[in-house]
Amino acid sequence: MPLSPEILFEDADLAAVSKPSGMRTEGGHASTGLSLEDWAISHFGDRARCCHRLDRLTSGVVLIRKNRRFNSALAEMFAKRRIKKSYWALTEGRWPKGVNSVEAPIDRCAEGKLQRVCESGKPAKTTIRIRGFDPDNHVSWVELILKTGRTHQARVHCSHIGCPILGDIDYGANERQGIFGLHARGLKFIHPGTQEALIVSAEPPAGWATCIDAMKRE
Repeated sequence: MPLSPEILFEDADLAAVSKPSGMRTEGGHASTGLSLEDWAISHFGDRARCCHRLDRLTSGVVLIRKNRRFNSALAEMFAKRRIKKSYWALTEGRWPKGVNSVEAPIDRCAEGKLQRVCESGKPAKTTIRIRGFDPDNHVSWVELILKTGRTHQARVHCSHIGCPILGDIDYGANERQGIFGLHARGLKFIHPGTQEALIVSAEPPAGWATCIDAMKRE
């Protein structure tokens, strides 16, 4: 049975939920299943909308507006990068020590929906903190902070370094069963109504526990 989103924060105007891996943020239909936005409308009302998107296989925190009260304010906050996003990634190989940021422009590939690093692309920067390494399975655990918001940025930058995200065969990973190694760990922002500083975080999917427990912390 498909997993359901978990509500992490809720007030009269906003909600933050943890999206399961495999659920689309928007655009669900009979063949793909209920989307997160479909679920939000059924739980919070017809005006509920997702404020941003995660790829289908990426799990983690998504901010939802339950009405139109702060529509313009939220749009400006996202546009001006006032909502800080952090991700956890499990990647193939040992993340190179000393590589604490990746600054490489990203553009769409000539065909399809994939992206690539190329000089003609838009500027993109990701900062990295190495959290652990599993020498037996040769898997790294890193925290990523996206300083820009390019499509597939975390996936492209990890692949560019030579450490593709587990299960991300579109960007060079070996096929692995049962796990996709990208998780939107948290959001940090000022509530546009209450002016309260909010930090919302989501635990990764259950399948991550075995990987993380095997890590030697760095």
